[in-house]
Amino acid sequence: MAWYLLAACNLALDKYDVALYSIDKAIDLNPEDADYWFVKAHLFMVMKNYEIALPLYVKALSLDPNNGNIVKDIGLCLCLLKRYEDAIPYLRRGLMMTGDEDLRELLEICEEKKGTKEDVSTGSIPQEEG
Repeated sequence: MAWYLLAACNLALDKYDVALYSIDKAIDLNPEDADYWFVKAHLFMVMKNYEIALPLYVKALSLDPNNGNIVKDIGLCLCLLKRYEDAIPYLRRGLMMTGDEDLRELLEICEEKKGTKEDVSTGSIPQEEG
């Protein structure tokens, strides 16, 4: 748990290298903890490495399939990867699970852009808070 907390603190301080080292240590000690995988995925999202973040989110979801925050972040990640059609079911499910109304606007954007490769990373996509 100490490595996890250290990772979260360093992520908040934008010390990404230290955060990554710390969360990797936490995962080494407890690879079945979905929260650890979620933080690692979130770290890569903050660094705009969406291709790396996505499989980490999927791993976290496999460990905790009822975690609405993981579901909504997968939707966000897919949207930022311009995989709008893939994002839609995650965003719908995330909205149902979390009640996060910000997802409704993102869902509408993805539905409009479905079938296109337009960039939605600028505009009204809700940003993750740290």
